[in-house]
Amino acid sequence: TQSLTDALDLKIVGAYREGEGRQFIDFDELNVNLFQVPAQYSDDQTSGEVQLTYTSDLVKGVAGVYYFTGQATGAFDASLGSLGLTSLTKGSVDTDSIAVYFDTTWSLTDRLNLNVGARWNEDDKEATVFVAQYAGVLAPNATLFDERNVPAGFTLVAVQSNYTNDRSFSNVSPRLGMDFKLNDDLMLYFSYAEGFKSGGFNDALGDANGIAFDPETLWNYEAGVKATLFERRVVLNTALYYMKWDNIQLSQDNPLTAVYDPIILNGGAAHSQGVEVELTARPIPALEIAANLSVQQAEYDDGVLPTGEPLRKLPFAPDYTGMVSADYRIPLEGLGELSLFGEYQLRGRTYLTNNNDPDGRVGSYGLLNLRASFESAGGRWRVSVWGKNLTDETYKQRLFDLSDQDLVGQKFIILGEPRTYGVELKVSY
Repeated sequence: TQSLTDALDLKIVGAYREGEGRQFIDFDELNVNLFQVPAQYSDDQTSGEVQLTYTSDLVKGVAGVYYFTGQATGAFDASLGSLGLTSLTKGSVDTDSIAVYFDTTWSLTDRLNLNVGARWNEDDKEATVFVAQYAGVLAPNATLFDERNVPAGFTLVAVQSNYTNDRSFSNVSPRLGMDFKLNDDLMLYFSYAEGFKSGGFNDALGDANGIAFDPETLWNYEAGVKATLFERRVVLNTALYYMKWDNIQLSQDNPLTAVYDPIILNGGAAHSQGVEVELTARPIPALEIAANLSVQQAEYDDGVLPTGEPLRKLPFAPDYTGMVSADYRIPLEGLGELSLFGEYQLRGRTYLTNNNDPDGRVGSYGLLNLRASFESAGGRWRVSVWGKNLTDETYKQRLFDLSDQDLVGQKFIILGEPRTYGVELKVSY
């Protein structure tokens, strides 16, 4: 960061990141291979940003240029030991992205501000995909991640995809808003913003054009009130919002494959509307109480799944979410600080699948979490005793519906974590 003038600052940021990982999903949870999915992933990315910040009595603003380049690769096997078949899906996506943006706040009066901004973005993507079916069963801890290194005894049945293709996506997303201070403790605001998520390719069956998906566009409207009360011991924020999607992207199992093979599809239009309330209070210096509540309606406006089923309610969009928490801190002279924290999380009815499968309907539930911590003077170390989901609530988190596939014919449900507790020690060097 460098100050160019009293009003203008320059910031240059660069970053490089790489990572890799493995995953193993054992659907049968037995000591034999009936249905197992090992997978591996790796990625690397480089980014750079040049940013200018300007501050004056009339306007505050930021403008910049952002560049990103990266590659993501992955492979997974769907091994059906009961039928002697293994499917290999592997692919990579190279992405080059550039964006130019600005965001400004104009002081029209001492109480009224105008917010104006925009972002131009262009993404170039190139994908390579290989999908094939083999006759053979993977041994325990064995994998088939490379078609050039097939385990002994495996026989190629069919190559279903083997291609390379590229696409480009560009968009301009504006932002507009106003805020008005009724007094030093009360502010009204309104904002309008557009969002954009570029399209891409699936590691799936089909030709180079047939398995691509299009960009998703979002329009977001929000109005609200921000207030500080009782000599700033209480902060209360409320907001009303409406969001509308076009070509919304959704993840769905590919009906063309005989094994579980999720792909991204465009589902048409959708909307979400609701109200949010957040409250933070500090009745005494040692105690902070917080609460929030969000009530929403999230539905598709049109679109159908590959099976012909109409899209109705958005998945993973509960009717409401809420939280109540308290954090009490007790200074211990010469020793450190003892903190006691508790929270209760609420979550309303939701669905886990795009077709709103009744087996994937999750009823309302709540989770109780508690934590007691002691931190040494100076913050060198901290020890905590914690418990999560202390009421041992049973709730669903994911549903994999493979009941329409002849090779599997089942639904798999993943439950949330049961009651857990433990001791944690953190040391800072």
